[in-house]
Amino acid sequence: LVLDFPGGGFVAMAPLHHAEYLSIWAHKLRVPVLAVNYAKAPEHPYPEGLDDCYDVYRAVVESNGTIIGMNMQPTMTATENGDSTSAPRRIRVALAGDSAGGNLVAATTVRAILDDF
Repeated sequence: LVLDFPGGGFVAMAPLHHAEYLSIWAHKLRVPVLAVNYAKAPEHPYPEGLDDCYDVYRAVVESNGTIIGMNMQPTMTATENGDSTSAPRRIRVALAGDSAGGNLVAATTVRAILDDF
């Protein structure tokens, strides 16, 4: 999953403004792309936008994607004696963002590290 935080100086630009290149990413990478319409100033002062981004990231990871309708099929592996076993596949999330969105990517990453998440 690519989780995108759009740029726009923390005051403008919704995911719709980035739809063209995000749809190209989804097609070329063959992965879902989710753009977050986080809270923007001045109506929503810092850190509301960052909180939105982190909350979406955390909810997606904690639910293993089911919160957005993803179904992570288990992976089958063979054991030494020839039996097969299944293990749950964990969602992999790449954070992306341009301009202010890039700042939110960095801040979300730091918060996840500090939260030991």
